[in-house]
Amino acid sequence: MTLQPIFFKIETMIKIGFSGLPDSGKTALCSEVKKILMLKNSVTLLEDISGTIPFDIELQHSFNSYFYLITNQINNEIYAATKNSTYLITDLTLFDYYFRWLFFQKDKKESENISEKKDVLKALFNFWKKSYDLVFFVKSNLQDKECIKDCSSTEMFSYPILLQLEQLYLKNFEKERIKFHEILNGGNLQEAALRAAHIVLRHNES
Repeated sequence: MTLQPIFFKIETMIKIGFSGLPDSGKTALCSEVKKILMLKNSVTLLEDISGTIPFDIELQHSFNSYFYLITNQINNEIYAATKNSTYLITDLTLFDYYFRWLFFQKDKKESENISEKKDVLKALFNFWKKSYDLVFFVKSNLQDKECIKDCSSTEMFSYPILLQLEQLYLKNFEKERIKFHEILNGGNLQEAALRAAHIVLRHNES
């Protein structure tokens, strides 16, 4: 029998995943949403772990790195759920790590070894993808970003790369039938946070 993520989920806790491109403002938005929700509820915030990869820079986008990120994200979410807060907010999600893995592997030549690694990460993704109650895809104005630095590495992302990565996110959200709310974080942080918090509270009432 295949284990289901529900076995690790505290039924009264609502898990909210904030997903998005590098430098889209996810961390700041998560903090603001937490402040709003904490006015009447208990909230646990799971911080971004992308900067904790224990490998050299040339291995940042390797299977080992993404296996590390995905398994640690799952373990951290399981542990955070034991705190019995009303809400669990995750700054970055399983989707981010899996989609970025797909992005950086798409131009590599397929081999038996690569195929096996894809199967491992895909199995982990399928196991955990339905564990989120709400998913927000945080967008910023890419036209304002000629080149940005990913906080998890020294790598710079150019505007064309960001566009390709955003398209891959949207394509795979649709392919995997992941329902998400798009939040434009284009400068007014409080407005974006209020909109996200309103969606969360409305979900809680339904």
